[in-house]
Amino acid sequence: MTTKPPPEIPPTDGEDKVRGIVNEFLVEKLREQEAEAAKRRGRKPGPLKLVVLAGMAGAAWFIPLPPQSTTPPIPPAVTEAGARMETFIAAQRVRHYRSQHGVFPSQLSMAGVSAPWLSLSPIDSVNFEVSATVDGVTVRYRSTMPDSVHFRQVRTALAGNTP
Repeated sequence: MTTKPPPEIPPTDGEDKVRGIVNEFLVEKLREQEAEAAKRRGRKPGPLKLVVLAGMAGAAWFIPLPPQSTTPPIPPAVTEAGARMETFIAAQRVRHYRSQHGVFPSQLSMAGVSAPWLSLSPIDSVNFEVSATVDGVTVRYRSTMPDSVHFRQVRTALAGNTP
């Protein structure tokens, strides 16, 4: 579609400038309308575009994602050190329970410890042992042993894991 300027209105009584501006404005508006119509015609997607888009969406839906990166296994030394720390914390809770109630708890859950891999064994009326078995490794905390020895074992276990 070609742009046809509106018919010129002959100027009269000194209105030349106003009529020229109005004519120029009308020509510009016609051009804008034609440009908008051309854009609307250009936006219409063809059947090939729709097929390609549907194919890409289907492929994205059915193609499996690559596997997520797996975290490396925890080194045994770190597992052992963690088990030693858990036994120490459980022993502190057992001591606190004994100081509050005057007797050892019959189960660790009575002292607020809910880890199923920990167990409590009384040695005598004053001393006890908390043991943990994690990944086939059994770690024991004995109340007869000073805490510094227990923590030295934690440090030793972790020192074997330094890069």
